Formats: sequence, structure tokens, C-alpha cells
Amino acid sequence: ILVLLGVLVIVLLLGGWLLFKSNLFESPPKQVQVPTVIGMTEADARNAIGAAGLSVDAPDFRPDDDPTTKGKVLEQDPNRDQYVDPGTSVHLTISSGLPQVQVPFLIGSTQDEARNKLRDAKLKPEFTSVESDKPQGEVLSTAPEAGTAGDQQSTGHATDRKGPGHAPNGSV
Repeated sequence: ILVLLGVLVIVLLLGGWLLFKSNLFESPPKQVQVPTVIGMTEADARNAIGAAGLSVDAPDFRPDDDPTTKGKVLEQDPNRDQYVDPGTSVHLTISSGLPQVQVPFLIGSTQDEARNKLRDAKLKPEFTSVESDKPQGEVLSTAPEAGTAGDQQSTGHATDRKGPGHAPNGSV
């Protein structure tokens, strides 16, 4: 009977070892490292994330004061170098470029007034002078047109009347 009991203990131990050694229980997936994608274009970031076995959800877009970052990744979550389960979604924030500003109405303004309005709107003033019957220095036209949106720090063009001298109709 002792022999039978000893054999039974050995069989139970062997069975328990096989049970835990086998693939009966799913092992946790091996985690993967989140790649660094900040500064990459959206397409390059998606490729790097996909190559790491991860996915990308719908990105957010936000303006950035640096004109060189347009279309590039500003932020990512989870952060770079973290380890996550395969298939985990990475959220990206991508630069939509410089903030948009509205071009002010300048026609009829003096060159100084127009320069100040453009600078207040965070646009770079640029003037072209032409012959006209309007008073000297008066703004005659703008590009882009007033009310349209443009990139902050882009150039606002204004055309004014040449001077000094008299306008063709004698007004100054």
C-alpha cells in the first residue's frame, strides 16, 4: 500500500508540473517600446508606430508658433520609451501651422495707420507705392483682402499712393 501511495504522489506531482508547464494558461503578451515620434511628419510617425506593433488613433491638430513644425508631431501619448501591450493606440497632436489671424481693413488709412494695424494683427507690413489721384500715403488696396484669414507673421501687402508731390488731379 505504501508503494501504491508513493506512485500516486509521484503521478500527482508529475501531473501538476505538466499542467503548469503547458500552454494551458495564456501567458501575458510581451510589451513593446513606444517609439519616439515627436518632430516627425504624421506619415512617418504612423509608419514608426505601426512598425512597433502599435496603432494610431485620430490625431488632434493645434497651431504652433514655430512655422517649421507644420504637419509634424508636437506631442504623443503614451510618451516615448514607455512599454505597452502590442496593439495599444498612440495618440498624436500635430501642428496645424501658425495661428490664423484676420487681415484688418486698411483701405483709406494712412501708411502709418496701416502699418500699426498690420502689426497689431501680428502681420508683417509691406507697402508698394503707385501713382494715384488719392492723397499721398493713403492705402488703396490690400492683399490678402480685409477679413480673410492668414498665417500669423505672414506678410500683409498694402498699396499706397506715391509721394511726395501732387496727385494727378492736384490733391495732396
